[in-house]
Amino acid sequence: MPAVALGAARGKSSRPRGRHRAGGPDYGEVPRRVFDPEQVNAAADLTRTQRGWLVMYGKHSRQFYGFPYVEGVEDPVVAATPEELVEAMRDAEDPLQAVVPQQRGARGW
Repeated sequence: MPAVALGAARGKSSRPRGRHRAGGPDYGEVPRRVFDPEQVNAAADLTRTQRGWLVMYGKHSRQFYGFPYVEGVEDPVVAATPEELVEAMRDAEDPLQAVVPQQRGARGW
């Protein structure tokens, strides 16, 4: 029979309680890590400036994702850089330009 520590045999661990356990030590504020802050800010800027699109940055994939909420564009677009994403968004919207009539004046003629 393998040797078992006395505390472990009673269901108790010899390790100290962790930060998420009641009665555990107070480690204070846990520092928040922000990965790729420039890319996250670039995605937020694109969301503000590109009407009809929600732009997110994938921290694991390191890709920019554009999700359309304009009529006629159904698929999201993916690109490695913000510039490539804007170009892909324009390409996705191009078929819409042929369908949407140009407004000629206040009365429509």
